[in-house]
Amino acid sequence: MSKLLLISTLLLFLALEWSSSQSDCPYRCQCFSPVQVLCADERMSSLPRNMSHQVREFILMTSSVSYLFSNTLEDSPQLSKLIFLNNAIRSIHAHSFNHLTHLEVLEISGNPWLENLYLGTFSKQHNLTKLMLNYNRFKTVLSGMFGSLRKLDTLQMKEGLMDTFSMNYMLRLHGNPWKCDCGLWYLHDWILRNEQSVDMLDRTLCEKNSVDVRNCLLQVSGDAVIIKCKVETCLPLTVKVQLQDEQGNVKEHVVRNEWAQSDHKQLFTLLVTYGTLHGYYAVGVDLDFFFFFFADTNICLAVVVNN
Repeated sequence: MSKLLLISTLLLFLALEWSSSQSDCPYRCQCFSPVQVLCADERMSSLPRNMSHQVREFILMTSSVSYLFSNTLEDSPQLSKLIFLNNAIRSIHAHSFNHLTHLEVLEISGNPWLENLYLGTFSKQHNLTKLMLNYNRFKTVLSGMFGSLRKLDTLQMKEGLMDTFSMNYMLRLHGNPWKCDCGLWYLHDWILRNEQSVDMLDRTLCEKNSVDVRNCLLQVSGDAVIIKCKVETCLPLTVKVQLQDEQGNVKEHVVRNEWAQSDHKQLFTLLVTYGTLHGYYAVGVDLDFFFFFFADTNICLAVVVNN
């Protein structure tokens, strides 16, 4: 009997807690937990106010909200995740998020009438790591729009209306911990085509050197030299061979190797005619170049690069 009474008391307590949490939930919204609020009602034309200070995640979907004013969610500065998905937002005030300094994730996606963002919109979001701005109608991005987002590791802008950049744009990529693997193939190729538009290209470096010269093996057979290097990358590689004669004149040969998507093991051979090799040494490796300097000219050289 006492056990049954205990269970009944526990169920009553849980029911009261659930009722209390629902009573604190904003009108036309659902609260699945004390820290999360979901509002998905097309009749909503304004954001809820006076949400519990326990709420950390706020999601607004398929509403009629058209404008985010400067006082947007000003009573909820503790929010760490804010999602606006498939709403009718037309304009966002430059100071809409000024008081939301704890945001780590922000998404504003699926707004068919949202065409621009004002400079300074994200100026206070120093803790933001993910920013998703997909399926809007952005035609351009103002210079410095994301400059304050020092912790940002994900930026998405899918399916907008930005088909071109102006001819005088300058892109700054340096200062980021770039992970130079197959996932950055597209960026590597884009930079090769647009290097004149990348500011301080020589400072745009991989976090970890993608090629380690210590992994290279060198074999000599007669007047042929074979250099075999194992590289942990699938990016296009360029090999520069500089041959120096006894008078100090240098002749450079360049071989570009295109990595195949399906097979990263490649072989390419550079033939330089006739002669005797007196010495050789490797002096350095950067993002995608091997530099091999030889003490004499007119050699037969083969270079093998394997993944």
